[in-house]
Amino acid sequence: MVLDFYVAEWIYDNLVFELFSKNEKLLHSFFKYVRKIFENTLYRWLEGIKEIIFAILAGIIPKLPSAIRTPLEFIGITKYFE
Repeated sequence: MVLDFYVAEWIYDNLVFELFSKNEKLLHSFFKYVRKIFENTLYRWLEGIKEIIFAILAGIIPKLPSAIRTPLEFIGITKYFE
């Protein structure tokens, strides 16, 4: 068990720490670039999916029975979808 801790400490001291300390600027620019990719693709996809779901709900709500549709109109959900 002590040998496992020694190996983990050696790996951290010699490999991980050196990798991050020497390449800090490169890692920063890499994570900045990855963040831009997520903002430009993933968030747009989520917005698109949300718009599709809202469009489907806007089409379904008018076809609901009046017992369900009337409270939704009272709350203002139908106005939100328009």
